[in-house]
Amino acid sequence: SGYKMDERMEVADILLRYEKLDMALEVLEELREEFPNEKDVYYKLAKVYEKKGFFDKSLEMLNNVRIMYPKDGQVYFKIAVIYQMKDQLDKCFEFLSLAIKNGFASEEVMYYKGLAYEAEDDLNKAIYNYNKSLSSNKNYLPSKYRKYAIFMRMNRVDDAKAVIEDMIKYNADEYDGYGLKFMLNAKEKNMEEALRTLETAKSVFNDYSPLKLDYVKYHIVKEQYDEALEIISSINEEDAYYEDFIICKAKILSFKGKDAEAIELLNDDLVYNEENSELIFMLALLNYKTSRLENAFNNLDILCNMEDLNNDYCKMAVILKAYALREKGQEQEAIEQFKEAYKILKIQNLSNPYDINTLLYRCITLIEAKEYKKCHEILNGIDRLGEENYLKKADEIRKLMAIKKDEKKDHIILEKEIITGILDKR
Repeated sequence: SGYKMDERMEVADILLRYEKLDMALEVLEELREEFPNEKDVYYKLAKVYEKKGFFDKSLEMLNNVRIMYPKDGQVYFKIAVIYQMKDQLDKCFEFLSLAIKNGFASEEVMYYKGLAYEAEDDLNKAIYNYNKSLSSNKNYLPSKYRKYAIFMRMNRVDDAKAVIEDMIKYNADEYDGYGLKFMLNAKEKNMEEALRTLETAKSVFNDYSPLKLDYVKYHIVKEQYDEALEIISSINEEDAYYEDFIICKAKILSFKGKDAEAIELLNDDLVYNEENSELIFMLALLNYKTSRLENAFNNLDILCNMEDLNNDYCKMAVILKAYALREKGQEQEAIEQFKEAYKILKIQNLSNPYDINTLLYRCITLIEAKEYKKCHEILNGIDRLGEENYLKKADEIRKLMAIKKDEKKDHIILEKEIITGILDKR
């Protein structure tokens, strides 16, 4: 009977791996009936329900384990993770403390504590917990990722670079450190260093798809489109990163003025993915650019409904929707949408004053509200940073302001050209 159980647990694992959740559920529920005290069955059931988004059902399974094994630190930790997903941070903290109290003081507990503090916007406490996590295990990548993200968010670029170097040193068998280093090189427009980073990584990772993808991005920045397309053509549909390669191909088509082809490519059944915010925003922008407004609204509504305002694409969608409404001739609805965007971006700016993109988007809503003085102040502050990419966008926003001040003319087409350029994150 025990052997039979192991065999069926293995089947459940395989089904879980291939996301056959209902079939996995069936196998596990049968096992629960036969082995009502088997901890691992409940843990796997909890995982299936979590993947299906049924968090309360997942908690119910974990609470069964807690009643049977009240000294098992792991169960408190798993409960804390679910509360973190449910955004019930007080409960999350409570169960993380219980996990530690019951002997589960692993790097993961500190990592989730860090996530909970990050969700509360207490970034220093988040960093403190990520550091504690790493003092328990210096190779624990998730904590390094979060530290890197926070330092970038706070504009502490040197600290972010130190995290990257740490990744390359201590997580040498993972590509992540090289990938982040390349991304930062590209952001700083240091393309020579970016290429050096890729060449160094190539000697270790050879034909690894994320490395190939970064080579594609390098060639796009250097406008070497044929080289980029050649790499993309070597990627097949089974590749885990296929979607990302095709997004790059769509960008190249768009650069070449082939917007309709780019739209068709992104809408392909093998590529289209409503959970990929970059893909959906790119479609929205291309549809807006080519005046396919109904399609643009469909894309924008997906992003606006995500309500993930830490996501740049969701922030941009809130603004783009207002311009699309204006082009459609629904000026009153456009005004209401701009007011909504104004509120959202003001709150976002207060919660994360270091994020330059949020400041730039906020300037667009200030122009619509005719708060020109405030807009000038912010743009002058951005100028002082001296970063090329931001300087260009600040200049475009000044053009937008000049258009808005000239109330005698209808500037929808000019406005559209500028706003498309500002919101294009290619």
